[in-house]
Amino acid sequence: MSEEYEKQCKIIEIERKSCVDMNMSLLTECKTNKRLLDSNYGDLYMYIAYIQTSVIFFSTASAFMQALSSQVIIPMNVQFSVSLIISTYISLVLSLSKFFKLDERKENVHNLREKFAELHNKIRFRLDTLKPWSETGYIHEHNIDERMEGWQNEKGNIFNDYYKVIENKETLFMEFEKLLDSNMRNRYTLRIKEEEDNHSRVLNQYEKKKEKRVATENTDQNSVQESV
Repeated sequence: MSEEYEKQCKIIEIERKSCVDMNMSLLTECKTNKRLLDSNYGDLYMYIAYIQTSVIFFSTASAFMQALSSQVIIPMNVQFSVSLIISTYISLVLSLSKFFKLDERKENVHNLREKFAELHNKIRFRLDTLKPWSETGYIHEHNIDERMEGWQNEKGNIFNDYYKVIENKETLFMEFEKLLDSNMRNRYTLRIKEEEDNHSRVLNQYEKKKEKRVATENTDQNSVQESV
């Protein structure tokens, strides 16, 4: 191999690694924020689901009691008290939901999650375009000039796309910080870390049990072979 060929291959390798690293760093930042948004969206969805389910349940219970009162004697003070409690509860939870803008916040978080997902796909697409440049045989002495020219074009496209992604990222991160303050971000970060730790603990326990089972089976097989 000529010295010039090796030099050009080294240039492509170094520049490719730099492009991969900067896109992976960007992708990691975006994925971290999207996970926090996912956790927040899950909480908002749960709160709204609890409110809507309880409103449906108590509204149905109130209607059932009113229908039942025509067939069964229910003291008027009981009917009044139950109806008052149910109507007060429904009015209270719906007012609180409106006051805290749960539906609006849920919609905003959902929209921002979709924008982050679109950004992830753009970054992953760019990373996919870099994969062939590390494959064995993609670059060789007979096509090095063609590949070098192609790499210069590819590198230009990467940096053009990167600056567009950076601008998009800045906008999304500003929206993200408006939706989740630092306390919420810290709380969700701790929760995610605990979930990951629990997952790792369960996985480790499973692997240990699997290894123990395999060791026991091997021991049993060895005992059978020795007896034979």
